[in-house]
Amino acid sequence: CVGVSTLGALAYNLLPLCSGCDDVICPVMDARRSQVYNAVWRGGKRLCADRLITLDTLGQELSELPENVKIHFCGDGARLAMSKIELPNISETPDNLIWQNGYSVARAALDKYRAEGAMTGEQLAPIYLRASQAERERTAGKN
Repeated sequence: CVGVSTLGALAYNLLPLCSGCDDVICPVMDARRSQVYNAVWRGGKRLCADRLITLDTLGQELSELPENVKIHFCGDGARLAMSKIELPNISETPDNLIWQNGYSVARAALDKYRAEGAMTGEQLAPIYLRASQAERERTAGKN
């Protein structure tokens, strides 16, 4: 088994397009409440770990990029991000590259396998960036 990040797999949609350039790939998944799950790649290199971030904070981070650096959003939060983050260097991502697909998941898994090897089924486990609402409410009730 090889576990891959959903955000990482989404970035693989655009990595071939951005190979050898300084463009930013910004996969975003809608986490509701003006937040997104996100990671950022530039020039084909991952710049940050998967994270939960507000759209305002993400917009501020991206506004610090030089205007000649194109920003490509992908993921189910791409349209939301493009509607909330108004920057002149946001590039329209073709519809077929916005959504997760099996090919990109397989490419991400292959690269991870080559770098780190495989894991057993027992080692494979999901990684959640935010506790479920039920867990948050239960924790809030204990305080």
